[in-house]
Amino acid sequence: MDFQDRRKSGTATNNSVRIVMITTPTPICNLVQRRLLHRAPRSWLRRLLSPSGNESFLMHQHVVQIGDPVLRQVAPPLRPEDVSAPMVRAVVDELKKNLDRYDAFGLCAPQLGLSARIAVIRCTEKQLSMRTEDERRRLGMEPVDFTVLVNPHVRPIESSPIVTHREGCCSVHGFSALVPRHREVEVMALDETGREFQWKVKGWTARLVQHEVDHLDGKLFTDRMVNDTLQLNYWREVNRRGGDFRLGFGGMKGISHRLYPYFLRIRD
Repeated sequence: MDFQDRRKSGTATNNSVRIVMITTPTPICNLVQRRLLHRAPRSWLRRLLSPSGNESFLMHQHVVQIGDPVLRQVAPPLRPEDVSAPMVRAVVDELKKNLDRYDAFGLCAPQLGLSARIAVIRCTEKQLSMRTEDERRRLGMEPVDFTVLVNPHVRPIESSPIVTHREGCCSVHGFSALVPRHREVEVMALDETGREFQWKVKGWTARLVQHEVDHLDGKLFTDRMVNDTLQLNYWREVNRRGGDFRLGFGGMKGISHRLYPYFLRIRD
């Protein structure tokens, strides 16, 4: 539209989390619990974040799904002086890689298993080209460069109307629902260098920002959706195939090029 159980890197000060050094190991009961549910990622990022072999900082290479406890945690903010640290940049790079992998409009750290207040959004020309002109106009879609939001806070613009559109999420893969959101909001956040900025956004971009900030507050679109509007986007295909339908959770890899435009159009 995403380190509590896998943390902690550093000590918390004034409800903030320092992620530059791995110093506090995860309690063994938590570690075992996560091991039963998840396969540990074998990546350069894991080795970078846990150079001593400490397993307290785990980051998935896929988007976690609804039911994972990390999606229900309120992500702690980062200290401004830590935002430009190499490890934070590595997290942003991993988010960008998965943003491309899932061809998503937005993604946040909890969706990769890290309870940290970091989100990224974008809307590319390619993504816009997969929508009809009427859809783009109705949703208020426009190109948005890759943007990093650290410790974001959203304030609705006064008199901004509530608009309802269909919305999906990489962490509720395959499903969508009608979700009411403010049409226009102001975002206050830190960029990837730790510099504070304000940004007034509207339409689709405002929806993306509100969606990602919800993630950082432990909420999903299913918490805000209009009752009775949740649907599996592929229900027709399930019927057409007599129930023999498989839904992957590893991103766009393996999606037929012929189905690619259709896949994007129904995802939101």
